[in-house]
Amino acid sequence: MYWTPVPSTITLASSESQKSVSYITSIDTDQATARESFEIGRQFARSDLYPTHLEAWRKVWDAGRIEVEGNLNLQKIINGALYYILSSLPAQDHYGTANQFYGLSPGGLANGKMLQDYQGHSFWDTETWMYPPILMLHPTLAKDILSYRIHVRGPAYDRAQQNGHQGLRFPWESAFTGVEVTPGDICWECRENQQHITGDIAFAARQYVSATRDLRWLQDENGWELIRETARFWKSRPTFNRKRGLYDINGVMPPDEFHHTVNNSIYTNVVAKLSMDFANYTACLVGEAEETAGEVESWVTDVGDRLYLPEISDEKYHPEFEGYPKGELIKQADVILLGYPLMWKMSDEVRRNDLNVYEEVTDRTGPAMTWSMFCIGWLELQEYSKASQMFQDSYNIYVKEPFKV
Repeated sequence: MYWTPVPSTITLASSESQKSVSYITSIDTDQATARESFEIGRQFARSDLYPTHLEAWRKVWDAGRIEVEGNLNLQKIINGALYYILSSLPAQDHYGTANQFYGLSPGGLANGKMLQDYQGHSFWDTETWMYPPILMLHPTLAKDILSYRIHVRGPAYDRAQQNGHQGLRFPWESAFTGVEVTPGDICWECRENQQHITGDIAFAARQYVSATRDLRWLQDENGWELIRETARFWKSRPTFNRKRGLYDINGVMPPDEFHHTVNNSIYTNVVAKLSMDFANYTACLVGEAEETAGEVESWVTDVGDRLYLPEISDEKYHPEFEGYPKGELIKQADVILLGYPLMWKMSDEVRRNDLNVYEEVTDRTGPAMTWSMFCIGWLELQEYSKASQMFQDSYNIYVKEPFKV
């Protein structure tokens, strides 16, 4: 660690009304890298630092941004959201040795208040909510996000084995080591039961491959291992229900955190199936050996295609889980995520009914991203007035001035 000392006093001459003082701190696990970065910082400080700051951010925005016409306030909000996310990711132009990235938390600069910052932990918000725009605008950073999960996969193997399963089971909240760090006194059910996180990570990998066709990542940077072993977990997780001849995934918490321990969460079961399907596809993409490819294919035919999905009732909508009492309050977007981002095939009638059923029972003070998912659903059905209202609800009451956090 290197730093410039802070003077005990600052003196202004009689002709001065203000003075700028620069302080530099450089921290790294490698002393030589810390010193190199410190010296670079000192050189910047001797010149005008502000223009270099502007130029660095200009390169970031030029590489990828979202532009809005005719609504300056919305443009500022979008810029603010991207700024806080990008500020929590590795610099694309960096100095010294590139270190391993250790996760993107939904707290960060935008939500740093004590006990409201998620303690810097990564969980499904990383891959489900923040990942898609980063993938579209900055795919290299999207790969960095997945590299974190690959880097800490050791504890995920251990977690699966400790519970009698195979493959990778990622923790609900993860930090530097990759072990489960969800505070038990806050939500022990989250740490034990929100197992859909493993499917969410696999789905992010699916998005990355679909967007980039990065075979090098798959073959040389352990991407295929991540995809294969998350699917292996889902192959081993269900139990066979002899009565109906299908597999159940019991004892989970769905995205809706108001229901702690349920059986056959439709969201969880669908991401599990998609994980196995994608592993089967990727085995062909990487030219996997016939024996291994055949094994992965069997996960789909033997388990994935035989997972129980709560039946669409006569009212033609998806129950959130087996035995869900229609009309019961839920915390946030859950079933409606089947349409987007999961793109699960269903009729327009069922999609519409899902949106109507769950809009009525979703907690209005729940997470902001819920309403953006309703917005997309109504856009799909060309219900533009409803979509507009949901879009407004997704940010209006959540944005805090003056920095649009």
